[in-house]
Formats: sequence, structure tokens, C-alpha cells
Amino acid sequence: MPPRLRLRSNEAYETFQYENLAFQATHPDWLCTIGRLHGLESPSAQQCRVLELGCGRGGNLVPLAALLPGSEFVGVDLAASQVEEARGDAEALGLTNLRFEAMDIADVPRSWGEFDYIICHGVYSWVPELVRRRILEISATQLAHHGVAYISFNALPGWHVRGMLRTMLKRVVPEGDAPEMAQSARGFLSLLRRLTPENGPLAAWLWRELALLDMMSDRYLYFEYLVEHNEAFYLDDFLNDADAAGLKYLGNADLSSAVPRQLGEAGRREVIELCGDPLVAEQLSDYLVVRLFRRAVLCRHDATPQRHPDAEVLRAAWLASEHPEDLDVDLGTNVELTVSETGDSDVTATPEASVSQVLTWVVADSGPGGVTVADALRLVGDRMERSVDETLETHVLQAALDMVTEGDAAAGFWQRPASAEVPERPVAPRFVRRQARQIRDSVTSILHAEVSVDPLDRALLQVMDGELDLLGLMAVVTRLMSDGRLQIEIDDQPLSDPAQLAELIQLKLDRFARHGMLCDESIRTREMEPDTPAEP
Repeated sequence: MPPRLRLRSNEAYETFQYENLAFQATHPDWLCTIGRLHGLESPSAQQCRVLELGCGRGGNLVPLAALLPGSEFVGVDLAASQVEEARGDAEALGLTNLRFEAMDIADVPRSWGEFDYIICHGVYSWVPELVRRRILEISATQLAHHGVAYISFNALPGWHVRGMLRTMLKRVVPEGDAPEMAQSARGFLSLLRRLTPENGPLAAWLWRELALLDMMSDRYLYFEYLVEHNEAFYLDDFLNDADAAGLKYLGNADLSSAVPRQLGEAGRREVIELCGDPLVAEQLSDYLVVRLFRRAVLCRHDATPQRHPDAEVLRAAWLASEHPEDLDVDLGTNVELTVSETGDSDVTATPEASVSQVLTWVVADSGPGGVTVADALRLVGDRMERSVDETLETHVLQAALDMVTEGDAAAGFWQRPASAEVPERPVAPRFVRRQARQIRDSVTSILHAEVSVDPLDRALLQVMDGELDLLGLMAVVTRLMSDGRLQIEIDDQPLSDPAQLAELIQLKLDRFARHGMLCDESIRTREMEPDTPAEP
């Protein structure tokens, strides 16, 4: 690559910064779960060392370090300006278990020692081959014996089609500053939308892709479609390179994607029977669903993982649904539920309901913090009016494994400190309060998920340090509205009714609780520190 182009690319990365987000699949507790399900003694998220290659502005590591003070986190990124911003967030939050280094990934020293978890999200496809080899080398040589590495990349065959759009944009967009190039690309995409014939061979796909790009930022458009490096890989080619570096494949971070649901139950069985080898079945599935992206999870070559997940491991775990309202709690035809006036403990299901159906119900009721498998076992027995014996334990553990591997539940060994209820004086984590002050479109939940926020959300989250009840929150919002710094309209009219405002704020608080944005009692005291005044 000519020096001029390299300089421009680096400058774009420094100045036209990529989104500052958390990536839920990289959470060390989830990587620990994948490792343990495959027979590794992966360390607890509460006491581990984590290295992130390509950490950007720290959006992934800062929330982890804030919630896991007993673990150590190191982030590496080439862009000094982004590292400086990440350090500012860490220092503002008083995080002493986290450091960021501005350096080339290739220069990560062996003197840093081994890490239990190595994360490399959104980097592998976007760097030269030399850097890709170094990513694999670091993962192989600086991963602890029972450690887990996460490397994401653009996948084939899906990116053959998406790459066609990238090639067109690279040919028609003139060289310039990154924002200018993104805007030029928008103009060409608009032309495609308006003039592509309806009966064209790829018209339906193209319109779906253009609709997706309409929702994405100019930063995403530039770094995905206009930068010099963006190479996609077939799974087996990536695994050959990983094997040569000294790494073994555990699976995709999305366990349900091994043989995806899109194929239907009969299709999944056919693929598994046809291929025999799980890796061959996984590669064939990529062809059938035209996969676009992969999140590979790997371990060291000298580790001895087992190929199939072990349900018994989940006996010491917790289960949760990130979106319980989306869980399909189907208890079967003509199954009646009985809810007594005394509360949930008397809820029962008739024998026609299966263990898996009732376990789904229990997990859906557990809230964002989840439920331990031990408690879930007891609740399933109560609701089915069955004694907890060895048979029920076996069925519950297998049902739990099915939920996790099918993507219906999260699991882990560090129970997330999220409150399922709205306390009288709610507390949002300090990193969430800081993110709200930064006028972001989303903030990171205790579940390590990105949750979209609007100006009212941000105004509330900033001041939720345990000092204010509903009336206090109303006073803050009313003051911001009076000062003209916050506008709230209902039916195109400014909100003026205090009762309506109270109802709206309560709805917001309920949403915060559902999405795991409120601290439970285990960390409330630690997070209750004064903050700066609210800004919308």
C-alpha cells in the first residue's frame, strides 16, 4: 500500500472515530461459560486477566472493568487519540484495574504475560495479513492454558454479495476525507435505490441492504465499505490459519449458529446426518444461510476441550433472558395455570407441560439478573408440583443446555448485579451515568448490551445515583424543561401535566429495569457516588 494511502487511513481512524460500543458476546463470563461447557477450567470473570486487541475508545472494556473490580483489563489500539479518550473515561470512574496502551497490535510484548481471555472484535478482517498472523500468534502464545480467545471476522459466502457493493463504492467514490467519502457513498447508494430495475437479479437483496445502511452511521459505512482492508473468510480457511498458529476451535460465540434454526428442524437433522463431522456441518450451514459474520471462540492447541457441551457444567451456573418479553412461553394445549392471590409461589402448571416449557417460564420470570440453576430446579418442581429428584435434575439440566445452545437464554457463573425491580431511589452504574452525560445514542447495560436512549433517558440516567426518588427525578426533568434544555411532547403538544410526567418517568424506569440498567443491592453502595449536574 502506498505511504500516502496508509497515512490517510490512519488519520481517518484517529479523527473519524468508529462507534464506541460494548460487545455482549465478548463478556468474559460468557467466554468462561463456553470454555467450561467444552471441558475447560476457564477462570471466573470475577478473577481473570483480559486483553483486548483493537480496543478503540474503550467502550467494551470500561463497563467490564467497572463491574468486575477483581479482574485486570488491558486494551491496545493504534489510534493514540482513541486511547486517550478511553483513559479519560477510566480515570473519571476511578478504575485502577484497567489500562490502555497506544501501540500497534504487532508490538504487544510477551512480558505482559498470559491472559485468561483475549478479545479481538472488528479487527481481523480489516487489517493486513501480517497483523492477522500476529493476532493469531498472540492468541496462541499469550493465552492461559484454560483461556479462551474471541476473534470476529467477516464471513463467506455472505460477504461475496456484500463485497460486490463494497467494490462498486470503492470504484465510484473519489478519494478525500472520510466524512466526504461517506457522503459521496450515500449519494451513489441513493442512485442505486432509485434506478435499480425491480426485476433485477439482486434487487430484493439490494433494497434490504440499502435499508440496513440507511440505519447505520457514516462511520460504519466508511470503515466497512471504503477503507482499504476488508477481507472475508470461509470458516475452514480461518480454522486452518488458527490451527497453524496453535489454536483449537471451540465454536461460534453464538452457540445457536452451529446449525442454525433458519434451516428448520428437519433441515438441521439432515445437515448433521449428511456431514457427520460437526465442523463440516457448521461450514455447510454457512453456505446454506449465506453467513455474513462470525465470532470464533478458540483455545490453546495443548488444551483438551470436548467437542460437545456438557449439561452437568450448568449445575453451578445461572440462566437469564436478555429480553424476557420475547421468550415464547408455550405451556402446551389445554394447559391451565393457577395463580393464587398469595403470590408467585403458588403458580403451578398441569402435568401436560414439559420440563423445558416450565423452565422457559421460570427464566422469563427471573428478570435481567437471572436465576441460578439450583433455584430454577426448585421453581420448576414447585410449578409442576413434582419432587426434585435425580430424574427432574437431569431433565432440567438438559433443558437448560438446550436453551443456552439454542440462544434462548444466557448463562454464566458471575450473576449479573441487575435489579429486576425499580427501587424507591434507583441507582444506575456510574459508567452508565457518565455515558449519558456524553450524549450517546446508546448506553451499556449491566448485561453488557447496548440500549438505545433518548434525551429524557439521558436526563434521568445522569442523576440516578440513589439520592432521588420519583418526585426528585420529576423535579430534575421539570427544571430542564423550564430552562429549555429538554423538550417533551405528547400528541405534538408540550408536556405540562405533572401526572403525565410522573407516568412517563415511571415507564422509563420500568424499561431501565427490564434492560438491566439498575443496580441491585450487591453493588448499590459502591455505585452511589455524587455526579455532576444533569444535562439532556
